[in-house]
Amino acid sequence: DKVNTSFWNGGFRGDRTVADRVSLFVASRYDRNVLQGIENRFQQGFGVTVKAVEQPRQKLQVALGGSLFSQQLTPGSVAKVSRAFPAARAAFDFKRNLTDVAYVQQSAEYLPAIGDTASSYFVNAESAVVAPLSKKVGLKVGYVIRYNSAPPVRNNVLLRTTDTFLSSGVTLTF
Repeated sequence: DKVNTSFWNGGFRGDRTVADRVSLFVASRYDRNVLQGIENRFQQGFGVTVKAVEQPRQKLQVALGGSLFSQQLTPGSVAKVSRAFPAARAAFDFKRNLTDVAYVQQSAEYLPAIGDTASSYFVNAESAVVAPLSKKVGLKVGYVIRYNSAPPVRNNVLLRTTDTFLSSGVTLTF
């Protein structure tokens, strides 16, 4: 009768190629992690992605950009990070195809806050396997690590800086 995990995450991303190995992106992401003090958090991001490695079976992309976060904490929680704050973004995404549509993926991102919360940052990493249901739909199973350098305090208890869990979901590609 005790909840020991409750994390919801979803997002959209659009890319537009502007040169042979360079594209611009905009992204929107939502997450909810009540046990870590986050009632809801929205992230609106933008940036540039460079295809560092582009081979038939493996790809490495590096991205730089910015984000604007807007969050609401759970009742009784307070945080050093304000409700809305800007952040820079540096990320990489490595993908290795196992078949034409199945692949393994490793991604990580570093999101340092900008401004009055400049000493706060997030680091997110995910290792995943995607198995196809069709050419456009796949099942994804992953291991996620989420680090918050300045986690909320709930009822005078500092919440953990690192959250790790197994995840599953559906991927749509179009």
